[in-house]
Amino acid sequence: MVQASRSKVNVNFAELPQKSDYVPFSVIVPNDVNGEFVRFVHPRNGKSAVAKVIRREGTQYQTSRMLGNVIGLDNSNNAILFVEEVY
Repeated sequence: MVQASRSKVNVNFAELPQKSDYVPFSVIVPNDVNGEFVRFVHPRNGKSAVAKVIRREGTQYQTSRMLGNVIGLDNSNNAILFVEEVY
């Protein structure tokens, strides 16, 4: 099965622990995500940031509010962003 490299999904923002010395952001991903990292891309300005996968559970993406700020979002609790799995 061929899947698109970039999907547009709803992302929830919360306070998550930093689990990597190399990447400043962490992410909880749905069970069907296989990548070790996820790139989040703002749909309008194109800014992006990468987060380290720390857990796989449920059906939604959850990452830190600071990641949202870095790519140009306000302090909202959720947003629709493009996501890409990074292996």
